[in-house]
Amino acid sequence: MTAAQKHKVLLAVFAHPDDEAVVAPVLARYGRTGADVYVAYATAGEHGVREHFAVPYGQTLGQCRQTEARAAARELGINPPLFLGLEDGSLGEFTNPPGKHMCELTNALQKVLDELRPDAIVTWGPDGGYGHPDHRLVQDAVTELVQRGGTTSRLFYVGISPEQVKGTLGPFSAFFTTDARYLTVHVAFTEADLEAARRSYRCHQSQFTEQSIEYLDSFFTQAWSGKVSFRPWFGDIRGEDLFD
Repeated sequence: MTAAQKHKVLLAVFAHPDDEAVVAPVLARYGRTGADVYVAYATAGEHGVREHFAVPYGQTLGQCRQTEARAAARELGINPPLFLGLEDGSLGEFTNPPGKHMCELTNALQKVLDELRPDAIVTWGPDGGYGHPDHRLVQDAVTELVQRGGTTSRLFYVGISPEQVKGTLGPFSAFFTTDARYLTVHVAFTEADLEAARRSYRCHQSQFTEQSIEYLDSFFTQAWSGKVSFRPWFGDIRGEDLFD
């Protein structure tokens, strides 16, 4: 990052604490090189119960995951996370009026955009990574705000091409991929950024066992090969930086 790029603002928007793992070394890279980096979570992930972690779903688990997200942010060298207060798993519920929870999400996101005025936003693609409905709906909310003119931020969807997952094993080998033609921005990171990402994974003890952390690390390290790929929301943007 050049001196002119310092103090740029990067906002990552995701559904749950731990979703940021998909772009973690990029967050570390921009935090290290002078940008103000934030992660906003739509929910606290209070329904994310795992067998290895003896906390039932509900407020206590949500508070635990918020604490984990704050620890992960410290490891990445970025600002404390923002929590938008939606209920985990509620975004797609049928409501009266229709879309009540999604409207609450877009309103909360708009306040964040007005306050931070980010230069760039990263979020899930329409695939939601592996099809998770909350992931997809968060992407919908971000895209809606950008296309209605609620922000002038550049929007990027993180993606993994079929070539990047070729030969991988385990659950993420079924990651919903993006054709490489559309992944035109590739952001490099250093080994130090990757190490920061690895430390951040270990903060999410409610979600990951040591075995799943090792798998996560192995999968992403192979898929990324030193660069995280993004699809610009609009326009034929090509390059190696989210701000240029």
